This record gives sequence, structure tokens and C-alpha cells, in this order.
Amino acid sequence: MKDYRVSLVNLSRFFLITLIKVFLQSAILRSQALILSLVCKEAYAWITRVLYRSVTFSTRDDLLNFQTTILSHPELAQFIQSLYIGSTEHESMAKSVFGQFTWSNECLTTVRHLLAKSQNIERLALVNLPPSNWHSIEEILPPRLKTLAVGPSYGLLGINVAHRGLKEFYYADTILQSAELSRIANLPSLTDFKWRSPLRFDEVVYGQLKILLRSTSLQTLHITLFGTEMDIHKFYKTEYEDLIADERLTIVCDPQYEGSREWISDFRQQWVTTDA
Repeated sequence: MKDYRVSLVNLSRFFLITLIKVFLQSAILRSQALILSLVCKEAYAWITRVLYRSVTFSTRDDLLNFQTTILSHPELAQFIQSLYIGSTEHESMAKSVFGQFTWSNECLTTVRHLLAKSQNIERLALVNLPPSNWHSIEEILPPRLKTLAVGPSYGLLGINVAHRGLKEFYYADTILQSAELSRIANLPSLTDFKWRSPLRFDEVVYGQLKILLRSTSLQTLHITLFGTEMDIHKFYKTEYEDLIADERLTIVCDPQYEGSREWISDFRQQWVTTDA
């Protein structure tokens, strides 16, 4: 009799797990997920977690509307593991939906509130966040953050060793100072760093890459520079060969880099693919 009951329990668990898998597979499309969430309370709980696991806010209205939603349902913020805020395709800073030189106070306050409430975020992207806003964001980065992507932005990056769990860092369309790079190199858990810089390869860039390569935790360093590889070999062959002797480093040259931010569309696609 006991074995019979155990079999029934195991069978019930199997059907429950199968049912959950069916619901989650059917909820890949957001429209399907919204319909499925109305089936029953259990379905609503499962589907809601899927819907809010990865969230994107590419417009001011979407961001502010979600703020209103979590005031009524604060638990939704806890479901977010991946958060993307900002442009999803190429646009000029002047046309940025969040602000040109600084995000509006309304948007900035909402982002800060959302980050404070979303303690389970592991991946965070802030695209077109002006440097004047960074300091107020950094102090409330989620404690479980593993991946951070920011840019384009010109100004001091206050990243510090307090973010001990950060493993992946992507900084795009940005000039960084040596002091900032030293702080990045000292992040104890950092394994992957991608930096898209509008600079050409020269003695300064060579010195900065040497700073990054001092990191004892870094496994891959990928940098995109303006210019051509031919120019590097012509003027800085010795420095270049010294750098690439370190197998962790990959240098990509983009002769069309200057004045272009088409990378945003590509970056967005990579972000979504990694989320999947």
C-alpha cells in the first residue's frame, strides 16, 4: 500500500513538472503568455515569472507605466533577473527617449526605485545613460549583479571593488581614463570585459590595455578600436605584438567607427540571444 502511494505521488509530480514545461514552452511569445496566465492561479504564477524574468524598457512611457504597476504589485520586481533600459536601435543622443544630456528626473527616479526593489537582477544594461547620472545609479546596483553593460557615455566611471560579484562588463562607445581601468582591473570576479572605444591604437591605448591585462581574474578582453589593423602594424607593430602575445586579448579594428552608433542594434540582439 505504501509503495502504491509513493508511486501516485511520483506520478503526480511527473505530471506537474510536465504541465509546467508545457506552459513555459507555450509562453515564449508574450501574447501567448498573457492568455495562458488567465487559465488558473497556478498558471498565472508560473507565467508571470517567465514574463518578468527578462524586461526591456526602450521608451519613457514603458518605464513610467511599469513604475505604476509595481506600486500595486511589488512582487513583480523580484522576478526580474535581466533588465535592459535604453535604446534598442541606432539613434542620436539628441533623439534619446530618456533625455539628451541627462535623463529626466522622473525617469532617473523610476530607475533608482526599480533597481532598489529588484534585488534578484543579475544582468543590467543601461544604454545612453549620461555620465552625470551614473553616480546615482552605481550606489544602488543590485547585490547579485553579474553582468553590466553601459554606454555610450563620456565621463568618469565610478565602478569600484564593492561590486565583488561582477563577472562580465561591456562598456561601449566610450573613452575611459587609466584610473577607471585600474578599478576595473581590480574587480575580483571579473572574467570578461568588452570595450568599444572610439580611439585609434596609440601609446596611450597600449598603456591602458596593459593595465587591464594586469587583472588576475580576467579570462577574455575584447576591444574594438577606430582605424585599421594595417595602421597599427605600420606605426605600432612592436606594441601590438606585445599585447596580442596575451591570448586573453582580442583587438578588432573598425574603419567606419567614427560617428556611428549602429552597434546598438547589434548589441541589443546579442543581449536578447544571451537571455534566451
